[in-house]
Amino acid sequence: MNVSHLQKLFARTGKSPGTVKSIEELRGDASTRTYFRVTLEGKNGAGDATTTMIMMKYPASHVVDGELAYLNVHRYMTAAGIPVPRVYLHIPEEEVLLLEDAGDTTLEDMVEERGFGREVTQIYEDAIDQIVAIQRRGSPCLDGRALPSKYSFDFDKLMWEMNFLATWGLEKLESVKGRKGVVSDFAVHIEPVINDIITLPLVLAHRDYHSRNIMVLPGGGIRIIDFQDARMGSVYYDLSSFLFDSYVVIPESTRERLFSQYTEQVEGEPFATWKSKEEHFDNLFTMAIQRNLKALGTFFFMFYGRGDGRYLRYVGPTITYLKENPVLNNKYGRLSAHILPLLKSLADQITKKGEDFIEGYDPRGRPGDQAPSSDV
Repeated sequence: MNVSHLQKLFARTGKSPGTVKSIEELRGDASTRTYFRVTLEGKNGAGDATTTMIMMKYPASHVVDGELAYLNVHRYMTAAGIPVPRVYLHIPEEEVLLLEDAGDTTLEDMVEERGFGREVTQIYEDAIDQIVAIQRRGSPCLDGRALPSKYSFDFDKLMWEMNFLATWGLEKLESVKGRKGVVSDFAVHIEPVINDIITLPLVLAHRDYHSRNIMVLPGGGIRIIDFQDARMGSVYYDLSSFLFDSYVVIPESTRERLFSQYTEQVEGEPFATWKSKEEHFDNLFTMAIQRNLKALGTFFFMFYGRGDGRYLRYVGPTITYLKENPVLNNKYGRLSAHILPLLKSLADQITKKGEDFIEGYDPRGRPGDQAPSSDV
């Protein structure tokens, strides 16, 4: 996509937001979408005013049931008052979407730059508020046309994610190749976790709620991104993703306060079905087992499947979450005894294979990072 082509597209739609001055490709994450920052001048006849937008180029597979999944979910998130980027223009024949530019600063960046001071903690508190809003207001917004209401994290989907970890993680472990039962035993040991998760109430789940998908605006406020794959999930799904984030390790005292904040806000909601604090706590950590294992599957796939080592440095912190998970170690002891040694061996193996990646690459891969020339 070049400047002249985009300008012609604007002219053809009759909804030109201004004169296109430049298009910069942005470095994406583990996504099939491509993002660009578009700089425009003279928007709506505003003289020399300059503005920017984000252009998303998406593959045809993102159109589901005749509608772009992003726009479908965006409609319900907007109706629920969730702070998602505004949509300016959709050009379906070119598979292009123009969105509000939420800047380059993720919540992960804020933590790296400023630590967990009051300003960052307030953003985390705001992000917890948005989890509550998605569950409390987003779930009732869904109707028969809502894609998230048609899909859920049921037993088959959750086990598929665990099989993904087995395929791209356990089966790549050189020390167990040829040994029978390693993968099948993992399936047997993880099933009780999945069976417990699917008994929990279902709500609308963002699906990938963590520090990289929360953009912090220059003037304050946040934008939630990467929500297009939302579906129905456990009430703890987004909460565990956020509190046990592979990219940012939240101080334990802060995590406890955020968990308490969530608990207080949802008290009395129909999905707040726990009978005690202990049960509530156990449910969170049970969901965290699955979420952390799923994240490891993604990291291993990116390395072994795509040759992309940007995520290797997050393997260690994610394994640490599992090692320190009291529910994994106490309630699911057989799973713990089986998987933790395997994960340690995988971490050792993958570190040796991926040293160049770990030392030499910016691992963040978020909108705002300009792609290296080899990726353009």
